[in-house]
Amino acid sequence: LNPPNSDLYSTLKNRIITQFADSEQKRVRKLLQEQELGDMRPSQLLQEMRSLAGSEINDKILKSIWMSRLPSNMRLIISISKEPLDKVALLADKICEVSDTPHVHVVETLNPATRNQSNIEQQLAEITKRIASIKANINRRPRSRSRNRPPSRFGMQNNSSNGLCWYLHKFGNDAKKMSWPVRKKVKLTSLSSMAVDDRLN
Repeated sequence: LNPPNSDLYSTLKNRIITQFADSEQKRVRKLLQEQELGDMRPSQLLQEMRSLAGSEINDKILKSIWMSRLPSNMRLIISISKEPLDKVALLADKICEVSDTPHVHVVETLNPATRNQSNIEQQLAEITKRIASIKANINRRPRSRSRNRPPSRFGMQNNSSNGLCWYLHKFGNDAKKMSWPVRKKVKLTSLSSMAVDDRLN
């Protein structure tokens, strides 16, 4: 740019204001998006945020941003404190010292899409578990015995003790699996009947 001499002061002033405004936006964006606790103490994180915020952000807003970077268990403790922000930061340091967890903290933030995916996976796991349980119950059920299954030896012996083969008792002369003595008696009876019929004729 080659501005006229009469507008030189205004041009430089506007350029400085523009650059300063861009720098402020970058600092605020870094403060809101990039600053994390990591391996720093809570009071050290607060100092870093203050240096980025400058005088543009008051302590109330700064405290809200700072607390959002702390672990959830720590936030629950210090949120009830009415002390100034610097003293609250020292309290957070003491909590870190007595905490059993490692000094490096990670703030868990799940976006809605990740949360929905987690819910779907949990539901699918539950459905799979139910199907496996149903299959196990089906496999444990005893199979029904066939109605046409041959009788046990005990039943056959009872019928034989009464003078009848079970198959003869069940199917009469059409029986094909009669025991040998009964089969012989049936044949003799059939032959006798045939002889009587021949004599009558």
